[in-house]
Amino acid sequence: MGNKNRIWMLFILLVCLIPCLHGQSATGQIIGEVKNMDGVCLPGITVTVTNAATNASVPVITAKKGKFRFLALDPGLYQISIEQEGYMPCVIGGVRLMAGQALRVPITLQKKN
Repeated sequence: MGNKNRIWMLFILLVCLIPCLHGQSATGQIIGEVKNMDGVCLPGITVTVTNAATNASVPVITAKKGKFRFLALDPGLYQISIEQEGYMPCVIGGVRLMAGQALRVPITLQKKN
């Protein structure tokens, strides 16, 4: 096989691999929804995620159906916390996020007595 053919084959191989490489992500996301003990979705709840290594925190507010999403998080250990009037505080520690992962974390809040 001549050098010209090898170069063309290498070029074709690289062109075919580009879409595969594009799908790789160095970050991950944590998604979920917040409900009460009766299974009712809770909109307007502030959910905070904290990176255990850097102590950096990011808050989001749940949407109409209680859904939340943290995008572009670095891989590592996280803590998810909620403090909402009328409900017991909720802290979920040791949440491990991997690169390229969309980790689903459903949360159920318990009403205060």
